[in-house]
Amino acid sequence: MIVHKLDHRNRPSPELATELTPNDAGAVEFIVKHIDDNRSHRRAREATFVDPATNMLAQSAAALFANTADIGEFIAQSQEIARLLFAAMQTRQRISPGDLVVCLFDDNSTGPDPALAILKLDPQSGFRGVPKTTGSQTRIILEEVGDVLSSELHKCAFIVPPSQRAAVGHDLIVLDQQTGRFNATRQIASFFLNSFLHCEVGLNSADLTHRFLQESLAWADAQIAWNVQQKWQFKERIYQVITNELVQGRGRACRVRGEAGGLCRST
Repeated sequence: MIVHKLDHRNRPSPELATELTPNDAGAVEFIVKHIDDNRSHRRAREATFVDPATNMLAQSAAALFANTADIGEFIAQSQEIARLLFAAMQTRQRISPGDLVVCLFDDNSTGPDPALAILKLDPQSGFRGVPKTTGSQTRIILEEVGDVLSSELHKCAFIVPPSQRAAVGHDLIVLDQQTGRFNATRQIASFFLNSFLHCEVGLNSADLTHRFLQESLAWADAQIAWNVQQKWQFKERIYQVITNELVQGRGRACRVRGEAGGLCRST
């Protein structure tokens, strides 16, 4: 694990560590928890890199994956990742400064090869990076500064090792809280997705549920043969379904519509 400091408001470049971050028990527990929680977060999305042959973030990850046992290469590529994120942050001053954590982790879903975690820690995340310099070498230690239990990360990515991407069907999992708050059908100008990761995201369960709701209500309103009471009953049934579970795609939409009056003839 390595930490770099990103303060684009007060510095012209990132403050880069040249040594790995010590594996303090509290910091490691914090990072492991966020890796576990955020990969399965309801707003997390599977994504693929756009044009990976020219995508600088994808290229840095590929160089790191090529020899995960090479600590020098890991540090060098983590520094390049920090530079890329810092440059993306410079496009908008309202983005909060923070610390970048880069680490490899074992992921049972991607086989024996480790996956790569990229976590942006904001000032309110519960930990902050504190530089410690000895001679020409700098390591950045994570120190607890707040209520860790209530903290939540807003920007993180979990990159699948190249050997497993075909099997899982995506290149990475992305959590971008800004994106999750908006309608899934809109194009969001997110610096994290577009300027840093350069990836295309799919729809998660929350997005599918929102789309299902909007399309189902519009579909009911378009039924000329229905009276007001029939439309209201259909909409009430839709709300009952999404209150109890997230919709997982078109098959669910068709089943519910069928239950509401036998109106859907295909799945």
